[in-house]
Amino acid sequence: MSDNAMVAVCDILGYSNLVKSSSLTELKDFHQENITNIMKSSIHHFGEDAGSPTPKEVFQDNLIGHTVFSDTIILFSLSDDRDGYRNVLNAVYRLISFPMFTPIYRYRVGISYGEFYHNSKRNLHIGKALVEANDLEKIQQWSGATLTEVAASKFEGQFPESNMLVDYEVPIIKNTHKRFHVVNWTLASHDPTRKEQGWMYREENKLKVPAYTNKGVEQKILNTEKFHTDICVQCKAARGGR
Repeated sequence: MSDNAMVAVCDILGYSNLVKSSSLTELKDFHQENITNIMKSSIHHFGEDAGSPTPKEVFQDNLIGHTVFSDTIILFSLSDDRDGYRNVLNAVYRLISFPMFTPIYRYRVGISYGEFYHNSKRNLHIGKALVEANDLEKIQQWSGATLTEVAASKFEGQFPESNMLVDYEVPIIKNTHKRFHVVNWTLASHDPTRKEQGWMYREENKLKVPAYTNKGVEQKILNTEKFHTDICVQCKAARGGR
């Protein structure tokens, strides 16, 4: 089919290090048991009510399109309407928030809207929206999900989708910042922390470390923690409103 779609490119941070420190069997298990399951549960658990769709309903009943290649998950709407867009946003919200508080891996996501063609039988996915989402994902220097202006406009005035987004100065390449609408993963239920830095789990060579040796990787985690400090209402209350 050929149409416009909401497209999300989701990339695992630090995947090359994981590959270097793991066997092929471990990597296979990692993908089969973790990535696929978390992707499915991303939509299944959103809203956490009896009416939430099951993974089978999501992936077999045309609720959302997806494909996985190595460390990248591509999610896309299968209907060019509010329901289609919302399914992608809901999936990204869970994909970002769940592993943030349960350290397995962390994602960086770009979301765009526009021309997109997919043919799942031929494993063909092309279009401007895919390129824009991929470019947006690559420039971010944190774990988070950022939307293009056009993608964000699709959720303007729509509740609860609009409440899931927040305007923020996103850290991007070359030590600069640019204001975007981003997915507010801090809304997810979690144990409040009074720490502004150092609360995120860090691991190298399968061992917990206080900070990453690679300064670039460590800065991405610090940027992610700063977003949490700036935005999270739950943890601001725990710190006495600061």
